[in-house]
Amino acid sequence: MMFVDQRKERTELLRELLRSGAGIDPLPALTQKTLVLWGDKDQVFPVDLGYKLHRHLGKKSRLEIIKDAGHALQLEGADKVNSFIKSFFLDERNEPGFGTT
Repeated sequence: MMFVDQRKERTELLRELLRSGAGIDPLPALTQKTLVLWGDKDQVFPVDLGYKLHRHLGKKSRLEIIKDAGHALQLEGADKVNSFIKSFFLDERNEPGFGTT
């Protein structure tokens, strides 16, 4: 199990940040295409935050929810994570202008 040290303190900090904000300006919308990967069992950042982030980032973002995975996606769903990343980059390469300056 990851991050078991100070779990209570980390949970309290996260809850307070989610309740009152982090005291920084809102995240800017990105102009580039963005892949967002989220575990449907994430207990650190609930999946509804993934949907909010996706809406905030706009039409150029792609949200993929990985079933039966928590916060450590790269460990819990490595094959799915790799597949989504590969698909994202291959889709990008097929578009005109990809990789040009």
